[in-house]
Amino acid sequence: MRGGPPYGPGGSRVSILYFSGTGGTKLVAELLGEILSESRKCDVAGIGDASAVEAAAGAEFLLLCYPTYYLGPPPSMREFVLRLGPFDPPRRAYVVTTCELYSENSIRRLALMLRERGILLAGSKVIRAPGSDATAVFPSVIVPWLYRFEKRLPEKLRAIAREVIAVSEVRDPRESIPPPQWYTPFTRSLQNLLDGFDIFRYRMRVLPKRCVLCGACVKSCDRKAWEMGEGRLVHSGERCELCCRCLHRCPRRAIVLVRWLKDNRRLDAWLYARLGAEARESLGLGAREESR
Repeated sequence: MRGGPPYGPGGSRVSILYFSGTGGTKLVAELLGEILSESRKCDVAGIGDASAVEAAAGAEFLLLCYPTYYLGPPPSMREFVLRLGPFDPPRRAYVVTTCELYSENSIRRLALMLRERGILLAGSKVIRAPGSDATAVFPSVIVPWLYRFEKRLPEKLRAIAREVIAVSEVRDPRESIPPPQWYTPFTRSLQNLLDGFDIFRYRMRVLPKRCVLCGACVKSCDRKAWEMGEGRLVHSGERCELCCRCLHRCPRRAIVLVRWLKDNRRLDAWLYARLGAEARESLGLGAREESR
């Protein structure tokens, strides 16, 4: 696939494309977009938007944001990348992934996929963010750090923006793929246990006394894992990628993974509105609509 000129006047236009579960990665993408817009033409869109592939095709420089799931890119991001290109001449991209603890070789795995589509990785960064699945299976009182971003997030976002601007202006198409992480052998053992968590895709439960069939879960699921049946909701574990967006966005807390945690704190719009307001104040950015 051939596109327009790789660089525009006054610096490359940056297209930020993101996948987000409950909203943490979306907030990161929006904040980066606001920072970069101070000196560059910049647009921000979710990969589920109808125009996302077209936006990537016309982009001078890509900034991809996604959460790490099970030490790798989530299915939605992998599927999106496979729809891109292949580009000739190659495009360049910067990748930001959010994670609860560590991302292991997640960025490396995505970078190798991008290379096959004619997109070269120019740089990357990891941001620790709220954890959507862990907060659904652990009492919130014992994992309070899973409801906030890492310390000094504003400074890190500014640093990422500076690096994106710098690498987007370099004409040299060299790649910057991270090497395998030194702790991979240790995380592989842990991942054997974490892989068992994937079974929760088939354990999404609806609490009948709370559910009013509002359809919020159906509307929020890009993978169509929820469907409205005859007077009830039907969930498909095969389609689900366990982003837990439905669980955290249900207005009546009617969706659970663990029944006795039905009243556990959620990663809802109010939380991300507060986190976004705090970050924007530290960054000196104007207020805007809360992350949804």
